[in-house]
Amino acid sequence: MLRNLRAIGSISAMMLSLSLVGCGGSVAVASTTPSEGPAATATPTPGADESRCLAVSAQKLESILPLTASGGGTLRDAYAVKSLDFSKVWFIAAEMDFAGGEGDGEIGVWATNDLEPVVGFFSVNGLALEFTDWADGPSSDAQLSMSDDGASEAEECVKDKR
Repeated sequence: MLRNLRAIGSISAMMLSLSLVGCGGSVAVASTTPSEGPAATATPTPGADESRCLAVSAQKLESILPLTASGGGTLRDAYAVKSLDFSKVWFIAAEMDFAGGEGDGEIGVWATNDLEPVVGFFSVNGLALEFTDWADGPSSDAQLSMSDDGASEAEECVKDKR
């Protein structure tokens, strides 16, 4: 319970500070999911727990990329999974392609406290930390990591899309 409260407080504080940060760099988002309507829509995927995989819209993917370390890139085939370890944490995974070919086709994982509206993120896996400038989830007060429920599940949703 204490870890859950720390996660909520940590994400809320991070989102407030990130709302004051300007964004730059070129961004492209490739998605086969609809960009209108709610932030996520139910989309079953074959190997993952179909009831937990929610397709993430192109609009939400654009929220992740403005703070990229590489100055631009593409995210596609993104899925969100609500964590069972935290009351207000969603893990979002997406296939990444960045300028120069680094990270191409690999999967980044981020955490946010809500899908509507999405204001800020934590980078959860090493790839997300390397290629975006969002705060380091494992080093945060919330200690968000790939071992938390929902993180590897979101990654599996993306893998099953391939």
